[in-house]
Amino acid sequence: MVRLMETTLFSNSQLMYTLMQAENGALILNATCGEVALYGVKVELTTDQVEQYHLEGQTYLDWLAIDICKRPTRYKFIYS
Repeated sequence: MVRLMETTLFSNSQLMYTLMQAENGALILNATCGEVALYGVKVELTTDQVEQYHLEGQTYLDWLAIDICKRPTRYKFIYS
C-alpha cells in the first residue's frame, strides 16, 4: 500500500476534526468520534462535498464532522 503525504489545512479542536489535503489534491476530513471510546474516521470528500465546503467554509466542515460521527454508515472510510 502506497501512503500519500497529507498536509493539514484546518483543525477544529472543539469538534475534534482536521481537514487535510493529500498529495494527489484530494481533501480528507479526519473526525474523532465516540463518547466513551474515541476513534478516528477519515473520509475523502466527494466532488459535491468539496463544492459545498468552498461555498460554506468552516460551517460546512463542522456539520460534516458531526454528521460523520452521528451516521458513519453513510460514508466511505479511508483506512490508513
